[in-house]
Amino acid sequence: GKPADFLESDSNIEKEETPSQAEIKQYIPGLDQEAGLKPVMQNHDLYIKLLTRFANGYADASSELRRACHRHDWPAAELAAHSLKGSSANIGALAVSKLAASLEKSIREQIDVDKIAALAEETLSGWQEVVYGLREELEEQTTSTQSQEGNSELDTERVGTLLDDLSSLIEDSDTAAIVIIDEFETFCIGTGLGHCLSSLAHPLQS
Repeated sequence: GKPADFLESDSNIEKEETPSQAEIKQYIPGLDQEAGLKPVMQNHDLYIKLLTRFANGYADASSELRRACHRHDWPAAELAAHSLKGSSANIGALAVSKLAASLEKSIREQIDVDKIAALAEETLSGWQEVVYGLREELEEQTTSTQSQEGNSELDTERVGTLLDDLSSLIEDSDTAAIVIIDEFETFCIGTGLGHCLSSLAHPLQS
């Protein structure tokens, strides 16, 4: 699924006069937050969720693109570039989306292999810059939230329920498991678990 799949249909969502507590407060190179907030109707909480998914999925997705280009597996490389084009546009990483679009076109038209490789590296570099900036900001947000909340305890009862639901859905290969994984990710911003959850969601989305 693409990041746009996480948009929740709710006719009551409107622009709030007061900003959400969950929002990106600093400039991140390569990220146009105004553009990213438009598809989610200025819903900052949902935007943070999409940014988190984008950052957590970087390791696997970038490896897929790099590996496909090195092996000259052009169908896989084109698919990876196409996916990046859409997901980066959805969060406002417009420069990365433009690079991915150029890469996708170059692969489809079978332009010189060396040029494709150079464009792939440029795309990966821009992608990495956005992701690293996001990770730093999300980590700071997590630290700040934990500091404000003090020693507030994790809702272990809710986590247990989610685990039970997730186990059953995965056994049935039910894509509804992605919704459970999304909720888990809200507990894991700034931790290594986010990457694990993203990896778990990938085959279900496929």
